[in-house]
Amino acid sequence: MITKQHAVAFILSAQQSSGLAAAGNPTAGTSSGVTPSGGVPAGSPAPIDATPPSGDDYPAAWRDAPISSVFDSWGYPNRQCTSFVAWRLSTRNGARLAITAGDAGTWDEALAPYYRVDAVPAVGAVAHWNPNESSGGLTAGPVGHVGWVQAVHPDGSVTVEQYNLGSDGRYVQYRTRAGRYIHVRDL
Repeated sequence: MITKQHAVAFILSAQQSSGLAAAGNPTAGTSSGVTPSGGVPAGSPAPIDATPPSGDDYPAAWRDAPISSVFDSWGYPNRQCTSFVAWRLSTRNGARLAITAGDAGTWDEALAPYYRVDAVPAVGAVAHWNPNESSGGLTAGPVGHVGWVQAVHPDGSVTVEQYNLGSDGRYVQYRTRAGRYIHVRDL
């Protein structure tokens, strides 16, 4: 979970600077003119090692149900960051987490015995923020936050796909730097 105060300005700036504003994205085509603290300025180089943008292809049965009203195939409540990342790891990376890791804020410690956790971004890795941690212009809420790394940029920033930025249960893509990365099965 990320606080709402950072969400709108960061999403808009990040999408515009990374060229990811697309149809179906709730913030496509809007502009805030703001680059958040720690964010990546507009005009930054194009991403390297990028997978094609997916948009919101999270399953309709989970996407269309009220937030946290059903559980996904991995035991996470729908439209939460953890559910989206577990699903994205399965569909894109062909990987299933070794365990159900709980709230996002516990993923680094819970998954460290099974996977490498470090500060090195990689396409397909899990971007991770501990509870209330600020990094890359975002501040996680009291249960932390995770996202799926879609692209790594030459400056070390990443484009992350995720759900529930701002506790609204919606899909967004944004450009940031995470506190750490969990390497389940990088692409």
